[in-house]
Amino acid sequence: MAPGHFGLFHQITLPYALRFLLTILLLDFVRFAVHWSQHHVPILWRMHQVHHSDPDFDLSTGARVHPLETVLVQGATLAAVALLAPPVAAVLAVELVTCFQVFFAHANVSMPVGLEKYLRRVIVTPQMHRVHHSENATEQSRNLSDIFPWWDHLFRTYLAAPATGDLGLVGMKGLQHTSSLDLWFMLSQPFRREINQENSAQS
Repeated sequence: MAPGHFGLFHQITLPYALRFLLTILLLDFVRFAVHWSQHHVPILWRMHQVHHSDPDFDLSTGARVHPLETVLVQGATLAAVALLAPPVAAVLAVELVTCFQVFFAHANVSMPVGLEKYLRRVIVTPQMHRVHHSENATEQSRNLSDIFPWWDHLFRTYLAAPATGDLGLVGMKGLQHTSSLDLWFMLSQPFRREINQENSAQS
């Protein structure tokens, strides 16, 4: 194999536009798959609990991620990039859109019902993602998509609204207090036995 020609997209002939589109879809799927794993693999759930234990749901929730989780997500993304050898511009586009979407999906806002219903067909909206941050453990394993909501529909993890019918309380039961906002608490949370015994990975 010639140097610089490693990767799936170097082995097949596809138009640039199609490779660009496939890159966006596949990298978004990788993030969905990692997110699913974080809710079903105990050691990964320990790290991801830091994100879910935010007692509020707002822009800062999007940035509330344990450093080890960042390594995991970016590592999986880089592995997918190495495997695919996609267009650089497409990878950059995914990263930029994801940065926007992380904060948009966690925005503490409400939109007109008609607009929100239309938007959630093509992107993850704050109302859709807020269901994922419900204090109900079952609902926390739903609506796992990052950018596009289609993966949740495809893998049957989509939930239009919480069981209570409203967007109610968020966070994790037992951790909905101001001490969970402490930096040291967040960094040490994956290693706290008492927390992880009470909040085991979701089935």
